[in-house]
Amino acid sequence: MSDDPWQHWLNALADPATPLTVTLCARYRQTGWDMGRRVLDDHMLHLVHEGGQVGQVAGRALRTAAGDALWVPAGQVQILRQRADRRWFAKRNLRFTLAAPPPPLPTVIPGAGALAPRLDDLRRTWTAQQPDRQPRLRALLVLLFSDLRRIAARATRGLDAGDQQAVLALIDRDPAARLAPAALARELAMSPTWFARLFRRTYGCAPRTWLVRHRIGQAAERLLSADSIGAVAAEFGYADLFLFSRQFRTVMGDSPRRWLARQR
Repeated sequence: MSDDPWQHWLNALADPATPLTVTLCARYRQTGWDMGRRVLDDHMLHLVHEGGQVGQVAGRALRTAAGDALWVPAGQVQILRQRADRRWFAKRNLRFTLAAPPPPLPTVIPGAGALAPRLDDLRRTWTAQQPDRQPRLRALLVLLFSDLRRIAARATRGLDAGDQQAVLALIDRDPAARLAPAALARELAMSPTWFARLFRRTYGCAPRTWLVRHRIGQAAERLLSADSIGAVAAEFGYADLFLFSRQFRTVMGDSPRRWLARQR
């Protein structure tokens, strides 16, 4: 039998013999939100999609922003209110009880915006009075917490291998496209700020800097078999040959012509 607390948790969520009750699954958008001091008998997961919260959970100060998830296990003292610097506070809210100890999770989990469709599916299933409602809720909770596990791990490690491959595939699909970091963030269902943070943790530089280095690196490789420098510049989206030469020199340490001469 596995000693992994995450696997125990997922098994309990999926097991019909483990008592499970979803007590609340809803969406809210309001101003002046203040939860006050509460100790809940059920687990709570908030996904913030507008505004943010400040407060404490189990005596520890916290601050959330759009794209963050807030996880509070049952029995924890929580004091939460809307951030004063935001006019609106909007969230997806899930509360449930499960007869199994929860796995270790940080209270605030950044970069969790990709969970929104899972929570919307849960909300629709929870409000529908269908015969298969309970097994569907269990299945959706397993998917939700499997995703949450990956997001929480990614928050400490950086972009995982799948995310990195997705970024490269999008860039290589059209070498001439001058993709902005925000477009890459959308591909991974992340906020631009959180994507930039994970990207820097993974590659050691900002996305925009890396994009230039990657594009120039590919262009340098292409120069070895191309007819002209201008043709390569155009192939990689540079209408201005001077800009191409300047960025090439910054990345490769020499002009395209001199760099090419050294390779031959």
